[in-house]
Amino acid sequence: MEKRVCLLTLLMVGILLGGYVGVVNAQDFPVTVVDDAGRTVTIESEPQRIVSLAPSNTEILFALGLGDRVVGVTPWCDYPPEVKDLVEEGNITVVGVMPTNIELIISLEPDLVLAYTLMDWENLQTLEDMGIPVLVLDPATIDDVYDDILMVGKVTGVYDNAVSLVERMQTMINNVEKKVENVQEKVKVAHMCWLEPIWVSGSGTFINNVIEKAGGVNVFSDVSGSVMVSPETIIQKNPDI
Repeated sequence: MEKRVCLLTLLMVGILLGGYVGVVNAQDFPVTVVDDAGRTVTIESEPQRIVSLAPSNTEILFALGLGDRVVGVTPWCDYPPEVKDLVEEGNITVVGVMPTNIELIISLEPDLVLAYTLMDWENLQTLEDMGIPVLVLDPATIDDVYDDILMVGKVTGVYDNAVSLVERMQTMINNVEKKVENVQEKVKVAHMCWLEPIWVSGSGTFINNVIEKAGGVNVFSDVSGSVMVSPETIIQKNPDI
């Protein structure tokens, strides 16, 4: 049991990291992509001031070696540890979300905002009306994560870094899958994406895909998306981790 738990934890923590890289490549601009909300977004020039409105977006940026371009993050963006240091040093500003602190974001003069689908769309439209491109990332599977990393790499001019990162992640995940492919007793997992109130990850989410690939079973796979549950429900599901 202990070995399987370690493998599962390794994959869930390391999925977006895969080793940090330096910025070593360039790309022609403008660049046009279709984001996870199905929106066509054009980036006119290589972004130098990026605001991230989700922890996963922040991790992707730092994993691609773009930490020095990040000027704004959410209160929940605390990984890698370097993020907290940069916030404390005043090099990165914490911006509020739910509701989005649109005035503060604008004051940071970003040339790219990485958002997610649950954001306040009216405020995001305000940013775009001001000429600030907004890219929505909302991966539902590991393959979607790969695509998002490549997309971020493309719009920031570090596509080669993104390809390298994805290849390392694929190797890591394949190795984990091989180690757990013959496991008979699967680890029961409850993933809480929010604590107060408690929200958990169900089927159709990236986390559910990670759990399955790591040889575990999501005790909330019977619900779709992310849902709010009570502590009693967690206890009733009786997860191992």
